[in-house]
Parts: sequence; structure tokens; C-alpha cells
Amino acid sequence: MHTELFIVSSDFVYPVDQSRKYEAGYKLTYRDRMTDYTTETYVYNQQVFRDTGSYSNKFNYLESVLAGYVTFTDKIGVFNYKLGVRAEQTNARGEVETTGQKLKHQYTDLFPTGNIAYKVNPMTQVVLSVSRRITRPQMAEINPFLKVYS
Repeated sequence: MHTELFIVSSDFVYPVDQSRKYEAGYKLTYRDRMTDYTTETYVYNQQVFRDTGSYSNKFNYLESVLAGYVTFTDKIGVFNYKLGVRAEQTNARGEVETTGQKLKHQYTDLFPTGNIAYKVNPMTQVVLSVSRRITRPQMAEINPFLKVYS
């Protein structure tokens, strides 16, 4: 298994006054992953190990995600709130070298977020938060190769 990961990010905060501020930023994530599953059986009459059942697999996967976000924070009376949105552009491609099978995905997603907080006392606050999240799949879920267990 081989993995390369490269991340670049930057954040900016602009305080307007005591309670209001704007935040913005971006993040670039680049992943280059390769998995090499090898299953071999010893062939006695030839005295060598061979992949006799085509159970081996070599899978290359490249993924880049460019994300940008903007948020606004303010206070109204006893309530603090924060509203924002994040946009992500994802480009992914993979290839099973063993079979020549290829995959390519390119998509853009929006992730809104918002929360409101009420300060009950100096030590306690109640927060209601709403956001959209994404869970990226693991390598075993991306690789289209069928694993056979006997």
C-alpha cells in the first residue's frame, strides 16, 4: 500500500466589532493512493508461487478536493448565531491495473451550516446546530475489485 497526502489551507478572520465577524478560507487536499493485493498459491510441479485464481489486484486512486468557506457571526440580545456555507469541488479517478477497469467522478457539493446559542448563565449555554457533512469512503469501499474468501 502506498499513500501520498498533500494539504494546503488558509483562513481569514475579519472582526467588524465586538460581536460581529466574517471568516473565510480554503483548503486543497490531494490524495494519491495505491493498493496492491496479492494472493498466490504454491504450484508444486513448477515449484513457484502463482496467482492461479486471478485473486490479485492493483488499484490506483487519485483524489483532489478544493474547498472554500465563508461564515458570519453576530449577536442579537442574549443569542449568538453563526451562519455559513462551504463549497467543495471533488475530482477523483481510479484504475484497476489488473483488469483495466477505470472510474472517474467529478462533482461539486454545498454544505450549509448554522447555529444559535443561548447563554443561560456564565457557565452554561444551550446550542442548536444544523450542518451538512460528508463521509468519504475508505479504500476498500472505492476499489471495484471483488474480494473472494474461501
